[in-house]
Amino acid sequence: MAGSPVILYRYDNSAFSTRVEAHLLLRDIKYQQCTQPPIMPRPDVAALGLEYRRIPIMAIGNNVILDSSLQVTKLEKLPSSGNAVISSNSPVNPEHKAIQFLVSRFVCKVLFRTLSLLMRVDKGFLASRKFNDDRSKLLGGDFKQAVLRGQPSAMAEVISVFEFLENGLLADGRNWLLNTEQVTSVDIEAAWALVWIDGMDEGLPSEHFSEQRFPKVRAWMNRYRSALREAQQKRGPVEDISGEAAAKLIKASPVTAQSAGVSQSDPVAKSMGLVKGDLITIWTSDVPKAAEKDTGKLVALLSNEIVVDVATANGTFRVYAPRNGFHLQKHSEARL
Repeated sequence: MAGSPVILYRYDNSAFSTRVEAHLLLRDIKYQQCTQPPIMPRPDVAALGLEYRRIPIMAIGNNVILDSSLQVTKLEKLPSSGNAVISSNSPVNPEHKAIQFLVSRFVCKVLFRTLSLLMRVDKGFLASRKFNDDRSKLLGGDFKQAVLRGQPSAMAEVISVFEFLENGLLADGRNWLLNTEQVTSVDIEAAWALVWIDGMDEGLPSEHFSEQRFPKVRAWMNRYRSALREAQQKRGPVEDISGEAAAKLIKASPVTAQSAGVSQSDPVAKSMGLVKGDLITIWTSDVPKAAEKDTGKLVALLSNEIVVDVATANGTFRVYAPRNGFHLQKHSEARL
């Protein structure tokens, strides 16, 4: 994938887009952005043969990568420029790799859901019927009411996270979580969601999250923001690309050779009788209503990812999805 053009399908104020954008910035990986609407439909994504509704989606050459966690893993393997704050293959230290893995899982699978309940769904676009209907479809119930019901307990949980950071990891006055001289990927994985909700109107109200109460956490978050701003200033603005142009560029890029196939020792492959070339359907497993499912020809089933070729009228796109957080089934057997 190295040397291939990188395109990020994102939208303004998308939490997980900010995560991937931080890695791109601090690793100084050149990319183009294809900005999407915050709610469905997204014709630019449909042009890739996908019904997948989550943002961001990232393409590296002809490889279309779903889910920000898998995207970060792919970015770690790309070469960084001389201006990178975080080098390629970082983190290298085994202990730091373990810390990043655990922090990433906690933030993505636990903390983010709690933080999302702090959104002010009574203001701006978040209060609109269109937004509520879109997110309610995903949730399987009224989104606004679920957020409002959950806010008090969510606020208490986030306060406990701030207390842990203030009195634990940052208690000795270190600038960065690993006590390094500059920001690391562990800081990105720990900070992106907190900074995202803090950037929303009253996301982290001063009544509970003031600099007086949490001076070390607030200073760490501000250093993180400064690192992103400095990296952005050095590189300049990100180039925009239209959906049509993006699809053409992805299609024209060479397909990455995939030596691995489908091992019959894999428990899922064994139970389903899957072999390379089978038509399978994949969908996200962590939402009550997963209506958006994607079908493609199975290329590889690895311990951490599913690889399929999705055929469209515009050509074939190689799609990567993580094993964690996704279901798969033979196409003829897939059910809603």
